[in-house]
Amino acid sequence: MIRSSALSRRILPLSETFRQTYQADHHGTDVSNNPTLLRALNPRVAVIDNGPRKGGDARVYATLTSLKEIQGIYQLHRNVRTTDKENTMPGYIANEEEACQGNFIKLSVEPKSKSYTVSIPAKQISRSYRTR
Repeated sequence: MIRSSALSRRILPLSETFRQTYQADHHGTDVSNNPTLLRALNPRVAVIDNGPRKGGDARVYATLTSLKEIQGIYQLHRNVRTTDKENTMPGYIANEEEACQGNFIKLSVEPKSKSYTVSIPAKQISRSYRTR
């Protein structure tokens, strides 16, 4: 078992740009998104590539919302197995209905890496974040 301080020492040297956005592992399931890892990464933005009935687990969402630096949590689908409080804001969910159109989430990085933009083109929603 790796202690959290040892894990932090291994992760912290990663480039700051790399750590800006976290793509949840394994559809955002509990078994693949250890809270210690998420706290060590402390991303500004998280993207959960879940399905309406697969992933996007409530504990992962709760951990992400508790992070100090988090400014945006995006989900590919609304998790229909949980409550609205255990999903991100509707504007940050690409597909709110279970029978969906397959809308996507797009991440674009500015050429000099000073900022990046997360958008949901089908909803005409776009938000920019400055890198640390």
